[in-house]
Amino acid sequence: MKRKVIQHSPTSLVITLPKEWIDRYNICKGLELDVFEKDSQLCISKGEIEKTTLETEIDITDLDRTTIMLALRNLYRAGYDKITIKFEKNQFVHHKSKNPIHIIEIIHERLQTLMGYEITRETKGSCIVENISEGLNEELPRVVQRVYLLLIDICESIYDATMKKDHSNLKIIDKKLETVVRFINYCLRTSNKEQRGPNSLSQFKFHVLATVDRIVYLLRSSAKWLFRTSTKIDKSTIRVIELTLDSLRLLNQIAYKKNSRLMVEINNNRYEIESIIAKGMHKYSENEDIVIRNMVQIHHLLTDIANVKGH
Repeated sequence: MKRKVIQHSPTSLVITLPKEWIDRYNICKGLELDVFEKDSQLCISKGEIEKTTLETEIDITDLDRTTIMLALRNLYRAGYDKITIKFEKNQFVHHKSKNPIHIIEIIHERLQTLMGYEITRETKGSCIVENISEGLNEELPRVVQRVYLLLIDICESIYDATMKKDHSNLKIIDKKLETVVRFINYCLRTSNKEQRGPNSLSQFKFHVLATVDRIVYLLRSSAKWLFRTSTKIDKSTIRVIELTLDSLRLLNQIAYKKNSRLMVEINNNRYEIESIIAKGMHKYSENEDIVIRNMVQIHHLLTDIANVKGH
């Protein structure tokens, strides 16, 4: 339906509300309505939108560690408030270490990155995970901004640790990565739960955060392999990390303004990295080679982000 904009005063404009909507929700003179922006839309709501509790049940008996952690993360992001988890055995052998690992231990590990989730009941063969907190007391756009800044901080820490050969600092980076993953999960969950509310994300911002989640994984992998490198790290490897840091700073700008030049700069960084790889073929250690290729993947993901926005 369309409504004509009326000049109410020299500085304000008004529109009328549809009679059907007024009658359905008993709108009367003097009642306060919630008005909020969502991209180019202006939304009107009568009071707080009623929130429903989403519940589900999963059986993780035949799943491995990775699949269990992904399942919990995905249910959290989808907006579930209560999950009943069932399992026929309390532990299984980890495929990498070959050591026995307890299922509850895996669940506790994953909950560290799922803000507000806690185990509220634990019995033999099952446990219940519930959202006992609404999370952060700040608007979602500010949390998203913190994600971008944390991503830059993490890459800066990797760059500084590599420059100074400070392996102890590389180990600390894992805690920062855990924090940014927690924020990403929280943002995606909140947006899914409030699809049409003030805390929902545009399709572009949702896509960016989901892509940033993959970038975080690549940064985590890079820090791990750099930590394991005992030989001197080549200057060209350090340059590749520096170029990636510059591109992540550009991402922070791309997220908030449309500027084709920013994408050109990211592409130039990617071209320089590819040139470094071509010139240094076979001279890098195996660990450094993994790091460099991680950085190339990060640039491909950044290109994908820009393409979705339409730069």
